[in-house]
Amino acid sequence: MNSAQIRNAIFKILFYTGLGHILHFRNKRSGKIPILLFHRISPEPDPCWPPLHPDAFEHTIRLLSRHYAFCSLDELIGGNAGKNACCIAFDDGYLDFKEHAFPVLLKYKIPVTLFVPTNNIENNLPLWTNEADSFVRNLKKENENSSISIGNETVSLKLSSSKDLFRTATQVKDRLMSIEPGTRDKIISDLQNKYGQKRSDLKMLSWNDISDMQAKAPGLLNIQSHTHTHPFLPSLKPDRLEAEMENSRNHLEKKNLNKINAIAYPIGACNDNTLVFARKHYAHAFMVGEKLVELSQLQNNPEYLYRIPRFNISDNTGYEIFFRVNEFHRIFS
Repeated sequence: MNSAQIRNAIFKILFYTGLGHILHFRNKRSGKIPILLFHRISPEPDPCWPPLHPDAFEHTIRLLSRHYAFCSLDELIGGNAGKNACCIAFDDGYLDFKEHAFPVLLKYKIPVTLFVPTNNIENNLPLWTNEADSFVRNLKKENENSSISIGNETVSLKLSSSKDLFRTATQVKDRLMSIEPGTRDKIISDLQNKYGQKRSDLKMLSWNDISDMQAKAPGLLNIQSHTHTHPFLPSLKPDRLEAEMENSRNHLEKKNLNKINAIAYPIGACNDNTLVFARKHYAHAFMVGEKLVELSQLQNNPEYLYRIPRFNISDNTGYEIFFRVNEFHRIFS
């Protein structure tokens, strides 16, 4: 057995000891519920940003459906979610959502909110983070242990294993994150040209894809904002920050898909300026946070409505995900 299989076996054993159910009961009693955030569901491996396999996604949904009552984010915010509620959200709007995630959600009749970056959907442009991943993934082995410069920092290229590729891609994205978007995109393009690479071929959803899914399951799929171009919001000046939020909302409202009232901060990040403009243009906003949502805070704390936490799901087994969304991992963090 490899390390992932051993880890999965451990959490399966823990699940059947009843420990997870105890944690779930405690959280339910305290009025704390999970929002699960997913990004990519695909059978195609990607060492730089591993997607969840469709089989693992369905197992997770099937397992959670035995223990939770799924509800929409609108029901949660509106105070119509019970203490045994659970919400599902997706960020970014990749085509694999339609191909692999939506059929499962439709099968189990689970409401989902999809937060999309409007410019990337409009023009079928992969996110800048995908371009950075593609750059690292397509580097040749001969570049092992060489380095690249990003701004005033250097990244050593470790490429010999999947773990090395993941760490290198993460370092590249971390260095790019706080650079002004135009400069950031030029750096990525220059690196791709220098190493003889093409742009990422990762496909995004189209507006027609979104309309088709909404027509197939009325009321099941809710579309909300993930800004216009998916920047790291804390790095932006106020005028650009507001434009990202306002342009996205305007684009979505013109599509007449559903009421636009929420934004999810790209990369889960926000600061004081971000909150100012989120309040101006949206009724509520979502970060990452890796915490359960506290129903009492939703009802009594207006500030909490712009820092609603979600669990960023990267585990590959439903058993571990069940423990994560009941805050088992926080005990050891």
